[in-house]
Amino acid sequence: MTSEQQAADPAPVDEPRPTVDANLADPYAHWQPPPLPISRAFAVGDLRGAVIMAAILTVLGGPAGLLWTLLAPHASAVRSDGVAVYAGFNNEVFIAADATLGAIGLVIGIVAGVAGYAWRGKRGPWMAIGLAVGAAAGSLLAAYLGHQIGLSSFNRLVNSAPAGVEFSVPVNLRATGVLLIEPLVAVLVYVVTAGWSKYGDLRRGDFEIPPEIWPGVDPEPSSDLAGPEAPPAGPAPPSAAGASSPPA
Repeated sequence: MTSEQQAADPAPVDEPRPTVDANLADPYAHWQPPPLPISRAFAVGDLRGAVIMAAILTVLGGPAGLLWTLLAPHASAVRSDGVAVYAGFNNEVFIAADATLGAIGLVIGIVAGVAGYAWRGKRGPWMAIGLAVGAAAGSLLAAYLGHQIGLSSFNRLVNSAPAGVEFSVPVNLRATGVLLIEPLVAVLVYVVTAGWSKYGDLRRGDFEIPPEIWPGVDPEPSSDLAGPEAPPAGPAPPSAAGASSPPA
């Protein structure tokens, strides 16, 4: 190529690269759920469900207290000089008794949290409050009833048992923080399970989170993202045979 031809040819121009709008590439990048009305979140029907759940958990405190008495180890006491004293070293027994009540509360809390979420028609903030209140009341009732079982017999033996006779002591909660296990676990399990719901109101109701932004769901291809439609094809050019033949 001669220098004259190189001078005649225009210099190549860098064409700007096409940019892709982020909103077109990911239409749900800035998606936000619509606001849920306060009257819908704190509906009266949900409040009735929370009251029922709280009542059930409170009543379960009775069987839980009885189960605590049956499963927990009991300290031993002996009557000496007209008073009852503990027989031997009982610190491990006291710790085991508190741990037994905590384990019972843990199991009840897990079951209550799952049951509260499974009650789909009553999901919401009222259910979380009902779980917390009912589980706390059930824990208190279990600790109280568990201590009362066998207490009258223990007091009678303290006053009338012969010297040197050993008898068991009713269970008594010493670590009061154990009472928080059941309500905390119930609310935590409920909140964690609710976080996996793809419905904004935790049930099929006001709106559903789009599957494109929900993990684990393969979204169907959207027609909006397929790009612009191709223009309609024009008329076919005349064939060579038709172009060469003269009109009749």
